[in-house]
Amino acid sequence: MKKAVRENPESYSGSNINGRVKKILYKGVKLDGSWELLFANWCDNNNLKWSKPTAGFEYIWNGSRIYYPDFYLKDLDLYIEVKGYERERDRAKWSVLNNLVVIKLKEIRKIKDGIFTIADLIPYRIDD
Repeated sequence: MKKAVRENPESYSGSNINGRVKKILYKGVKLDGSWELLFANWCDNNNLKWSKPTAGFEYIWNGSRIYYPDFYLKDLDLYIEVKGYERERDRAKWSVLNNLVVIKLKEIRKIKDGIFTIADLIPYRIDD
């Protein structure tokens, strides 16, 4: 991994405090890692049009900040966040959207096992 980062530093995100994420170009869109690629493939296989949001959402965390979810599913009017590790700051971001689905390890495993369905796209609630 260290060799890959040294050889392709522009392909990795340094903002991920839990480790670097390889940037992946898929259908002309830069995705942040294999989980986002897996989700994009799942959308394609289920005929769901997806995009990377270009408009951000303001939230408060040590001042005003802007949050950009990972995906937007226009036909379902859902934003998607693919997240491995949840922190308090993430909950602050997620609380500003009532149509946000958070895809975590459990959902990634279901996608890999071929048992994740559109019905599994359940919006996040702060008490989840």
